[in-house]
Amino acid sequence: MSTEKVRDRGREWEVHFFGLPERITFKDIKDVPYVDYRNGLYQAIELQRRRFKINPRKPTAPVTRSLMECVEEFLRLQNIRKGKLYLYCSLGTSLDFHHGVDGFFVLKDKVVTFDLTASMDGKDRRKADVVIPRNRCKNHEMWRIAKEIAFNLS
Repeated sequence: MSTEKVRDRGREWEVHFFGLPERITFKDIKDVPYVDYRNGLYQAIELQRRRFKINPRKPTAPVTRSLMECVEEFLRLQNIRKGKLYLYCSLGTSLDFHHGVDGFFVLKDKVVTFDLTASMDGKDRRKADVVIPRNRCKNHEMWRIAKEIAFNLS
């Protein structure tokens, strides 16, 4: 499969995961200016508020909502009550293009980043704290991913 087709499948998975409107496209974004990691987090939070209009406490996409609920359940089971859990999308930002982070969870002062991928293809792509392959987002696999995220937040 060509690199472009793999990239398109990956973008399709990312848009589906966050439940973004189909009209949002990233093909026009070519030269995203580099922003350091910390400022990239703030940039993504602001972009989510302005462009995507996704509530970071109540995601509406089924996959994202399920993952958030699973992470919250693991945190509850570990008696971790540090505050409210937030989920942010960083697609189209410097975090995405320069740091390999498609989204992140925030719990008080802890941040856990993740990279969504359509296919692992046997390579270690771990730029983010957690890698979420498309083929692992079934209920039993979602619990494993949620457990890893909750562990990193604790």
